[in-house]
Amino acid sequence: MHTLTQTTTRGFTLIELAIVLVVVGLLAGLLMAPLSARIEAHQRHLSETALNEAIDALTGLALIQRRLPCPATNNSGIEQSPPCATTGYLPWRTLGLEENAAIRYRPDRAFTEGSIGIASTPASNIYIRDHAGAAVSTVESRVVAIVLVPGINMRPDGANATTANGPIFEAGEPTPDFDDQVRWISHPVLIAHLVRAGRL
Repeated sequence: MHTLTQTTTRGFTLIELAIVLVVVGLLAGLLMAPLSARIEAHQRHLSETALNEAIDALTGLALIQRRLPCPATNNSGIEQSPPCATTGYLPWRTLGLEENAAIRYRPDRAFTEGSIGIASTPASNIYIRDHAGAAVSTVESRVVAIVLVPGINMRPDGANATTANGPIFEAGEPTPDFDDQVRWISHPVLIAHLVRAGRL
């Protein structure tokens, strides 16, 4: 005679499932924080590389043509004809760079119209300030061109948000309210490049 043994399978209770989900959620959260920080750091590195290439290309064009390009008014990457608009986008196609529609660009009008000479002086009074409003650029180191990439939030922050067509820009380390990356060419540096290249 065979005896039947009854086996019962016991499933998870709702409390056990909830505990597992909480643990999985905590682990996922712990992994996501470093991942998002690494993604942001990588994005900032790419933007920094693009800004440095933009500064090099702008300086190179100034060496060849003895002028800075006008901004592009849209994402076409082609500079507009002088007289230039005050602010626009980097004319990446004119400069022979890879497409980058995110870079904003503002040149000093005295360096886009006509030929740069040893006596050329900035006319637009573009200045760079830090987060506290203190001057980064001075009268002696006036800015002749600025390039800017909005950060992860995809919009200009701080002074860059309120002075889209104004002469004061903000630069500095990222903060909770500021993630723009800003680079510029100063008047003495550009003139020195032109003199060293025998263009002045």
